[in-house]
Amino acid sequence: MGDHEALKPTQTRFPWRTAFRTGLALILPLIAGAPLIYQAATNHDPAAASGVAGAVLLVTGGITRVMAIPVVNEFLTKIGIGATPKQ
Repeated sequence: MGDHEALKPTQTRFPWRTAFRTGLALILPLIAGAPLIYQAATNHDPAAASGVAGAVLLVTGGITRVMAIPVVNEFLTKIGIGATPKQ
């Protein structure tokens, strides 16, 4: 790997890893919010549906931020989904 490659962000160097981590960050709050999403969808309440969508985005952002903490990223790297591959 050349010096210029090391300067690229990990999202550019490892796009599939980034996509997987983003998917994981999104799927967890969707699973947790599934009952609320179902209730909002069946009652046809737009305010509830908007609130659930906002909550999912908020939790997704929080999970993404936690995954960026160095200790958490080290753990994720050990299991194969860290920001960079294992050395």
